Amino acid sequence: MHKIDDKLVEQWKSMPRNKEASDFYDQHIFPDIIDVFKQKQFPEKDYDGLILTVGFSPQPLILSINAINPNRIAFLYTSEVAHFIKTIQKQTEHDHASTDLLDIDGMDVRDIYNVTWNFARDTWKDFKNIIVDITGGKAFMGAGAALAAAIIPADICYVDCDDYLKDFRMPEPGSEYMRILEGPDTLLQIAL
Repeated sequence: MHKIDDKLVEQWKSMPRNKEASDFYDQHIFPDIIDVFKQKQFPEKDYDGLILTVGFSPQPLILSINAINPNRIAFLYTSEVAHFIKTIQKQTEHDHASTDLLDIDGMDVRDIYNVTWNFARDTWKDFKNIIVDITGGKAFMGAGAALAAAIIPADICYVDCDDYLKDFRMPEPGSEYMRILEGPDTLLQIAL
């Protein structure tokens, strides 16, 4: 069972918050986080497609892709975060040829909803199981993608953590886990 190296974490925490610390995290800590995250229990469902909202933190999306390992991926992104897609692709085992790019207006919930819903309806119409990861991006992106997930219908997931380091604005390394929200069809049955 893979573990996070506590000495490396302490070394990273003691560094000034700058590019050197960020590079140290990416090179020496994050690879172990990926391994630990993949060892945690995930849903037994196989997903045909994973739709992700992209923001300024690529790490949670890398974790999500590596853990879910879908057949296809679609990135919902804005021009200001487009460069993170290559970073994400470099650190995943996913076949990049089976990736769709969906450029959106990140502040327009209606646009995000429409792009997500139309894409799933038209391009992924034969997919049985779709999951939408709302971890990345602004709240507007997550809201629009979640609304579309309710109609597709798709499950929704979020990379969460047990311990958040406020001063670092990051999870405690190794405390990350995936939270799967049941699809709206299941939730509506429960409510009735």
